[in-house]
Amino acid sequence: MEIHRQRPLCKSRLLARFLLHLKHRSSQHQILGEVVDSVVITANLALILVILFMFVVVMAGGLLVIVFALSRSGILGGTAPERVIEPAPAPEDDALDIVRARYARNEITRDEYEKLRADLET
Repeated sequence: MEIHRQRPLCKSRLLARFLLHLKHRSSQHQILGEVVDSVVITANLALILVILFMFVVVMAGGLLVIVFALSRSGILGGTAPERVIEPAPAPEDDALDIVRARYARNEITRDEYEKLRADLET
């Protein structure tokens, strides 16, 4: 039985194997590069779509606010709320009202209240 020994590689065979190895690695890197490129393109496209969606939402919201404001003001034919001017309230510093309020808060007695009321009504 002969043991088959592998011959030592000559320089040309060693160079051929090395070049084959480089070719194989470069094809792997090329495939990996293409995959990375496609992932980057997909991510960029997704980002562009998200930004476009946000822009559309902001513009639609702005348009709704403008239309609502114009319709409330009556410019677009909507009914503006009527502006009612109320008269100023009567001053509550009437002396008899003050005496009644003090009696209601128990600051003065009934006798004092009756006396002050009698004095103020005259």
